[in-house]
Amino acid sequence: MSGIPITGMKLLPGLESTQSIQRPPLEQLTAEIPGTQKEDFTSFLNKFVESVDELGNVAEDAGNAFLNGEDIDLHEVMIAGEESGIAFDLLLEIRNKLLDAYKNLIRMPL
Repeated sequence: MSGIPITGMKLLPGLESTQSIQRPPLEQLTAEIPGTQKEDFTSFLNKFVESVDELGNVAEDAGNAFLNGEDIDLHEVMIAGEESGIAFDLLLEIRNKLLDAYKNLIRMPL
């Protein structure tokens, strides 16, 4: 490591490391992206639950196809099962965090 001080080092031409960068609000950034729409949390969560269910169905179908001797590789069955398991674990963690947040809101004094 060299002994070059970080303060005053030029990051980009005309931009010192001590200068602050002005960032636009998030709404402005997402409004500029074509095809983005605002979606409420309930519909987002419903879509996520449906996709987790679909991954579970795909994993189950792949396992049944392998057991029935159909032309499917074992690694494809394992990958489908792991994807389904990871998605389900994520869904459980989201549920747990939502329940913790709800419990914290209930405990807050008025």
